[in-house]
Amino acid sequence: MLLDLHNLYSNAVNTGLNPFEILDQFPLDSVRQVHLSGGKDIRAPGGGMRRLDDHIHDVPLEVFELLEQLASRSERSLTVIIERDGRYPPFQELVSQVREAKAALSRGRERLIQALADSPQPVW
Repeated sequence: MLLDLHNLYSNAVNTGLNPFEILDQFPLDSVRQVHLSGGKDIRAPGGGMRRLDDHIHDVPLEVFELLEQLASRSERSLTVIIERDGRYPPFQELVSQVREAKAALSRGRERLIQALADSPQPVW
């Protein structure tokens, strides 16, 4: 399964739901690919604000946090792609986002390893 984390985040924000709780409702062991992107807040028709998933802004902190949570709950290998469809920043800024994604994966995997070590082992 391909999981677009900024899309999940945007939809959760726009509907007043918790994106971390929504993530936990997915079959996380089926996730193989992850898309990260960014967006911006826009005025919604009739007032209020909405999060737009536009793929032209940097990945927000919350999406990296969702990636960390995903990595802490799935033992599968994950292929992570940062999507940009325009307004490309300087290359070093993209590299910085790749490093942040790697760090989020590492933190999540460390939490997973600790959780597995702390869980009772079956007695055979």
